[in-house]
Amino acid sequence: MQVPLINKLLTNTDKQVCKSIFEKEISKLMQQSEDAMRELSNESLNSETLKAIFMPNFRPQKPGQIMAVSTKLPNKPVEVGYEINKNGQMVTIDIFSKGPNIKQLGHKFFSILKNSKDIPVMFNGCMVSYEDACRKAGVKGIGILQDLLQVKCAIENGINKIPCYSRAIATLFHVKMGFKPVQWLEQIHSLGDIEKIIKRVTNDPCSRIAPKHYTPIIISKGANEKEYFLDTNTTQCIANIRQIKENLSNGIKEPYEVYFDVNGVDMILEGENYDFWKRNVKEMFSKV
Repeated sequence: MQVPLINKLLTNTDKQVCKSIFEKEISKLMQQSEDAMRELSNESLNSETLKAIFMPNFRPQKPGQIMAVSTKLPNKPVEVGYEINKNGQMVTIDIFSKGPNIKQLGHKFFSILKNSKDIPVMFNGCMVSYEDACRKAGVKGIGILQDLLQVKCAIENGINKIPCYSRAIATLFHVKMGFKPVQWLEQIHSLGDIEKIIKRVTNDPCSRIAPKHYTPIIISKGANEKEYFLDTNTTQCIANIRQIKENLSNGIKEPYEVYFDVNGVDMILEGENYDFWKRNVKEMFSKV
């Protein structure tokens, strides 16, 4: 049956109105995305402990030695020991205190494999700093030293990017170390799509991140006929950071056992942020 011309006109008009509303709202959301991304950028490599560790007086003097930051005197280096061991594809990093009562301060492991082109690639692992031991040794920044030694290992193996799976509670730390969230893009065609995705992301009963902290990060592609995507991983990353900062401002520090993978973020250290580490690590070990 032939559709009357008036109906065709109404249908086209309705579509155009919907598209106009969608474009208008998307424009607002993209501005909010830019503001949220600035929050993320402001935290990148923003760590006083990181800056202290790369000061000239923190350079190690002999193999197997590295300097941590004193908890008592600002910018005072404290000697700690480290070992990097490789067993097949697995690499382990251990940091320990010096002196008569040796205590393990941190442990990290990850793997290095070769891809189809026979190029070494680094894969996610796990890291932990032992807070009680660090407190008794009077040192801080052991997590940073673990990252530093991983970069050292990456340089030695010709690797130019370091992946990381960050649990929610560690997201701010990893961002301050220069890691950035990997994009997870889901295409959106309507405001309803955005609502559904955000509802799915925030609706997990195990989540400890308040829904108010989520700003949908919208990405556009194409010139004339634009396509829009919601970056769920970066959205989660920023929500985690906001929740951590709110907790800290309220004097709340999550215990170690409260680590939920549901709010985890895939991250990577690469590009100019990796170059920052690479340059400083090379200089640090240049005379050892």
